[in-house]
Amino acid sequence: MDIYDTDIFLLIKTNYAILSKGQKQVADYVLQNTSTVMLSSIAALAKECKVSEATIMRFLRKIGYHSYQVFRVKLAQIYSGKHNNLYNEEIQNEDSSETVIKKVIADIGTAIQQLLTLNSTSLYLEAVDAILKAKKICIFGAGSSGYVAGDLYHKLLRFGLNAVTSEDSHIQAIHCVHIDKNDLLILISHSGETLSLIDCLQNANRLGAKVMSITSFPNSSLANKSDLTLLSCSNETKFRPDAQKSRILQVVITDILTVFIAARLKEQGKKNIYGSQLAVAKMKK
Repeated sequence: MDIYDTDIFLLIKTNYAILSKGQKQVADYVLQNTSTVMLSSIAALAKECKVSEATIMRFLRKIGYHSYQVFRVKLAQIYSGKHNNLYNEEIQNEDSSETVIKKVIADIGTAIQQLLTLNSTSLYLEAVDAILKAKKICIFGAGSSGYVAGDLYHKLLRFGLNAVTSEDSHIQAIHCVHIDKNDLLILISHSGETLSLIDCLQNANRLGAKVMSITSFPNSSLANKSDLTLLSCSNETKFRPDAQKSRILQVVITDILTVFIAARLKEQGKKNIYGSQLAVAKMKK
């Protein structure tokens, strides 16, 4: 995919972790002052960000641009189509309750749409192949991502697949010293820098198991060492600091995988799900 077909805001967010301190100042200013930047010269932008023009250019190269003028034109194209709605707008203290609801929904909707450009169809299909070929599937997350790991575990279990999960880092570590080349390790982390999960990944790499990660940052430790990575980018805001949006996107990704798995398993998949539903139904009044 041509880099210029990708939303600039998305490029900034997915590459934010690898930016220098000065480049992050530029990124933050662009995200918060889009209408000003698209009319500013490179000298004016450097002055506002309190960095050099060279830092501006290094920032642009990090997100795939080599011309400031092309960057400004693309930024104007994106902004002109979106500035009349609530796209990318921070929630403010003075916002009405109705505005807060609209901003949250608009923000989540936009983030879900961005998944169309973040992960290719072939990448999803590769992930499905890995899941269905694995003898055992270990699914681990930490913090809020642990809930997503549990949800994916539940989805795969309903298909009759050999999946395991745990929120306990000690249990995760034990599982990861007993996996082999026939197993799949799925690690879910917004930052991609959770130490306990990186330890799991290193053990899996050493033992030859395949590793799939779901994370927001393509240059994170997890992404760099995984065999395949599905991105769940999101930007954090002052009112939503705990990767809440990222967790929603992670669930959407696992839903996509589940639908593909159901299609691949065909009648056997339907039979397994029905058996799972029946087992649970017997426990209800």
